[in-house]
Amino acid sequence: MLRGFGADLFEDLSRGRQPNAAEGEVIGFCLSAGPSADAGPQPAPTDEPRPAQGDGPDHDDGPDAPEPVVCPTDQGPVSGLGWITEVNRLMDAVTLGHSPVAGVLDQSIGASDPRVVQLADGTYRLYFAATPDGLTVAKSNDGIDWELEARTVIPSGMPHTSLVSLADGGWRLFAVKNVSGGSVVKSFVSTDGLEFTEEPGDRLTNDDFPFGNIQSPFAFEMPDGSFRMYLTAYPEGEQAAQPNGYSVLRMVSATSDDMLSWSTDPGVVIEGLDHPSVVVSDDGTITIYAGTPFTKLVSTDGRQFSQPEYLDLSGRDFDVKLMATGQLRVYSNGHDFDEGSWLRISRSTTVTWDAEISVRGYDSINDVFTLDVCVTGSSATPIEVHLTDKDHRIRKLDFESSSVSVAQGIPPFRTTITLDDGGVPGGPYDWRPTKSMLRLFDGVTIREWAIDEVFTDQYLAASK
Repeated sequence: MLRGFGADLFEDLSRGRQPNAAEGEVIGFCLSAGPSADAGPQPAPTDEPRPAQGDGPDHDDGPDAPEPVVCPTDQGPVSGLGWITEVNRLMDAVTLGHSPVAGVLDQSIGASDPRVVQLADGTYRLYFAATPDGLTVAKSNDGIDWELEARTVIPSGMPHTSLVSLADGGWRLFAVKNVSGGSVVKSFVSTDGLEFTEEPGDRLTNDDFPFGNIQSPFAFEMPDGSFRMYLTAYPEGEQAAQPNGYSVLRMVSATSDDMLSWSTDPGVVIEGLDHPSVVVSDDGTITIYAGTPFTKLVSTDGRQFSQPEYLDLSGRDFDVKLMATGQLRVYSNGHDFDEGSWLRISRSTTVTWDAEISVRGYDSINDVFTLDVCVTGSSATPIEVHLTDKDHRIRKLDFESSSVSVAQGIPPFRTTITLDDGGVPGGPYDWRPTKSMLRLFDGVTIREWAIDEVFTDQYLAASK
């Protein structure tokens, strides 16, 4: 495949860009021809999985290891949610003219924290954080191709925002500002969405909630004409973007009749939701999307919610828009310590295959996790099993060949993934096998999971 495309195009496709028709023909030929020596080490497709960690008769797997999952062989038709990557890298540091800061381990340059609004004429505006510029704005006719429109529309230092349209055609923007000893929600108004005037006072403060600092406000109009805001609350003493993660994040809420005076709603405290985004349907249904992992909850009143549904898309700082077709367009951001952040655009689609993934066990002596993956349903093309980094989505072919028992197959099939963290240096900035991403790919559509966020961390937490 490398010889067929050339190094640059091969790397571009490896990052997740969807192939065009001509490229798809090359991919199909390569898949039918089998691995090439030029393509580097590839896992050999086979219907017989090799023994996973703990399967061998002479291996001591520490605690009793569960038996391999038995996948259904004839489940019948299934319907699953998949994702098409529309733009894989948008508004990165190079595009924005940002340069890395010498001596900084984790760069804050580039774009992050996207929020998208649709204007009265049907076009779109994208508001996003862009250190050191502050809140930056881009415009688009279709929500996919974007052109920079303005920089620093509010003072820097307030990256997480949301906007509510006003009856006179203007906008009210909400943003969190860190102040001495805490954080507050500020509001700004604008007639054109580009020049904003700060309103006096604070809309909310972290003292209004029984936790730590607040962030990521999302304000919206309820079906009855009142307003609700969801925010992320950090634990006391913890801060946004700290390298070791958080003990727990909570989504909290407040309500208002005029968007100026807000009252907290103590009945809304949901653990594990970060950077909420809301879609209000024509029937009044309120759907919250938040991460991480990417999660959906449904409500009729904004206070009581359905059980969480995980949507098999990796990323952070999700913002979701419902398209006229009923599909979702999701804006999120990726991040690299050296390159900073950039935005990604994904669109939902329906696929005829599904996946059930479970942690079979953990060898605590050797620090090895074993995952079982059952791919069910049907597909006209093979479903490929990829292991990639979480940021650039670049496949780790050596890692795949040593860790994935079945590299691709026509559903239904089973594959086992062995993640050996033993001997790998630890620490918040070190790559480990369990910090990789699992991706299933049918040639057009992906489903992906950050392995630590979705599987291994939750498994260890449940085992305590």
